[in-house]
Amino acid sequence: MDKPGFHDVLFPLTITAGATGGPGYRTEVTTLASGGEVRQARWSDALRQWEVAGGVTSLAQAELLQAFFLARQGRRYAFRFRDPLDHSSSPGNAAPSPTDQMIGTGDGTTTIFALTKTYGATPYEAVRTISLVEAATLQVAVGGVTLPSQDVSLSVDGLSVVLASAPAQSIAVTAGFFFDVPVRFESDDLVFSVGAQGAALPSVVLREVSV
Repeated sequence: MDKPGFHDVLFPLTITAGATGGPGYRTEVTTLASGGEVRQARWSDALRQWEVAGGVTSLAQAELLQAFFLARQGRRYAFRFRDPLDHSSSPGNAAPSPTDQMIGTGDGTTTIFALTKTYGATPYEAVRTISLVEAATLQVAVGGVTLPSQDVSLSVDGLSVVLASAPAQSIAVTAGFFFDVPVRFESDDLVFSVGAQGAALPSVVLREVSV
């Protein structure tokens, strides 16, 4: 579903295959007179960016990228990007299963659970909000038992699952899914160099945004 400033379309996968990039933080580091450091996080969560110019290896791909860029009006509209390294709830980007990610615990009344993916182990884990789940791949289990699809739906904003009935007290709620990242073009300009070997680009950066 389109949201303000967002087009619900996927960046071309044939270009994605050549992308380089990943997550990043912003940390301010102050070196003390003693030689020690004080480190302060400017971002509480990682944001991701990718360089995708390397994925353009033919004139046809250059034309495909140009059409996609024009339809997004440069930086104006965000869109879906399939992270080559991290787009599944399951390790190794394997097919998702309904017990991949712990998303909550039943209390007998709650039916809405935010979709998240956890990295690392307690007590130092990082929990990531999933905003662009691929709805057709979503599976949910309660107490290890997979729920039928008619008992599971996505919230209007796409950030949570809504269950037909509330899980009982202390029962684990888990989910599996494929997902995409909301990104936009970093620049309003797309600069091609066209020669005998086809079209090349010096740089095309996609930056993660919130939607």
